[in-house]
Amino acid sequence: MRRWSPLCDEPRTTEKGGAVRFVVTTAQCFEDLIEDVESGESPKTVRLHFAKNLHYGDHLALALEIVETLIREHPGDLECLTAKADFLNHLGRNEEAMEILRRVLSANPDLGKAWRVRSLVSQDRKDWAGVLEATANELRLADCRNGYLVIQQARALMELGRFEELNGLIAELKAMRSRFMKARAFGLQAMALLRSGRLDEALAVAAEGLLVAEGTATMHELLAVRFDALCRLDRRREASPVPERALQWLERRGYEDWVRHLRAQAR
Repeated sequence: MRRWSPLCDEPRTTEKGGAVRFVVTTAQCFEDLIEDVESGESPKTVRLHFAKNLHYGDHLALALEIVETLIREHPGDLECLTAKADFLNHLGRNEEAMEILRRVLSANPDLGKAWRVRSLVSQDRKDWAGVLEATANELRLADCRNGYLVIQQARALMELGRFEELNGLIAELKAMRSRFMKARAFGLQAMALLRSGRLDEALAVAAEGLLVAEGTATMHELLAVRFDALCRLDRRREASPVPERALQWLERRGYEDWVRHLRAQAR
């Protein structure tokens, strides 16, 4: 199963025939390999594509072995180096991944894929200034505004305590057609208000956001904000405990300290 970016909800996917795939089976890896060979692609391209498909299917050790062989044959190939950094990120080897990405982006600062992987590595390291830099470069190189990148930028600004700068991105997300983007806007806004101590406003935004976010994972974040704000306002009797699945969702997105605080409040 292809894992999701743990902190900002951005799925890394692959495409085939115009369709986005979140799961790549071993059979699909080999089907694509045969198609690539029959299409006349170069051996390097075929092997790199195969390695990428394997890593989408979580066959990371084999994917890394293939790309390392390619790098030995093509030492300066930036696409292969970027792929290696991506695979290392999935294996939790983020320092090695970052070192490769520094080399790649020094050679070509306009390589969007490298900035994408750098953003994801920075998220895992909780280097929010790094996330902000990487997503700014992704948006610079993109043909249009990408909602997922805006979410990542908003999360980074919130974590850095730059709440005033966050307002414009929140407004941008709320103006998007996607209900998911609108929900994320309310989640981030409520969190920022909570962190800045504006508890009554955080409660109001959480209440409004829960109506928009129904059926989305952002519900977990908004329920937690509501519970925390009510407890801090000495209105504990009105506060429903945060469900365990919501706490687990928050932990996966890098809110471990907050989850410990929420659990302590619920005792």
